[in-house]
Amino acid sequence: MRRSTLLALLAFGLAACTGGASDGASAADSLTAAPPASASVDTTRAGRAAAAGLSAAQVDSLAVLGFPVLVPSDPGAFRPVAVWTEQTPVWEYVVTYRRDDGACIEVAGVEEGMDEMRLPALAREVSVPALGRTFTLFDAGRDPASDDPENWGMGTVVSDWLDLDGLRTHLISRYDEGLPCAPVSAEDLAAFAATLRPLDPADDAGIDGAWDELEIAGEEEEIGSLGGPDPAVVARRLYARPEEAGEVTVETVRETPYRAVVMVTRLGLMDDSIRDERLRVLYRRNDTTGDWEPIRMRRQHRCQSGRGHAEWSNASCV
Repeated sequence: MRRSTLLALLAFGLAACTGGASDGASAADSLTAAPPASASVDTTRAGRAAAAGLSAAQVDSLAVLGFPVLVPSDPGAFRPVAVWTEQTPVWEYVVTYRRDDGACIEVAGVEEGMDEMRLPALAREVSVPALGRTFTLFDAGRDPASDDPENWGMGTVVSDWLDLDGLRTHLISRYDEGLPCAPVSAEDLAAFAATLRPLDPADDAGIDGAWDELEIAGEEEEIGSLGGPDPAVVARRLYARPEEAGEVTVETVRETPYRAVVMVTRLGLMDDSIRDERLRVLYRRNDTTGDWEPIRMRRQHRCQSGRGHAEWSNASCV
């Protein structure tokens, strides 16, 4: 069975679970685990891959996806035993980490096809400092409100999905006779999740939740008219607006044969409240024309002195 089919079945299983608390269910136990003090702070992709136990060949297969891929900074007793990727019809990956006692954790991402889901009642949260985000973990295998517990299997623990630059990513631990694998406890999954970070350091600045989503095209514009043969050149033409800023930089954060991310940073804006602004534009190559077309744009800013926050955020300035 294809992994995309497995992920689709997973989504169906989540949808089959009720979202409200049931009698006897413990609501939202907090597991805000922090990474170990010895966790690596590598600033290269090779260093982060080594810390996660990934080989060069495995890294290459993940890098071609063009999406942020999450890896642990300190996997502890877990080691990667399987890396699976697919590029058609949708982009997706699964990395399976296994412990000597047979317990496994899967980190999986899929580009599209996952609808909003109702989730089980037995839940707990875990903060992921490197992402500035929170995973919610669900003890899906023992949820008393589940209509179809056989979709999960005894002991299954699963997280919700986080949108990371267009890739929906989650964790799951369950029985798998193929490897073989057994599920971990929710506590072990929380400790593992807390150490996750992007494989590529270039993705660090773009995956936290403090961004405003912007419309790509106005009512009179077509997406195709905003494209071109070079995503950085297109971004500079459309979004740099140097007459409004003291300094403008346009950086291609990542480019693969099919996807590209460009960061446009505008410093010293002529604005009473906002000092600096940056736009993160996600492009996809048009199969017919070969041009790069924008599919997502997000914005952060920093405030003028005395007018609010000095860090990159989407919080309002005063």
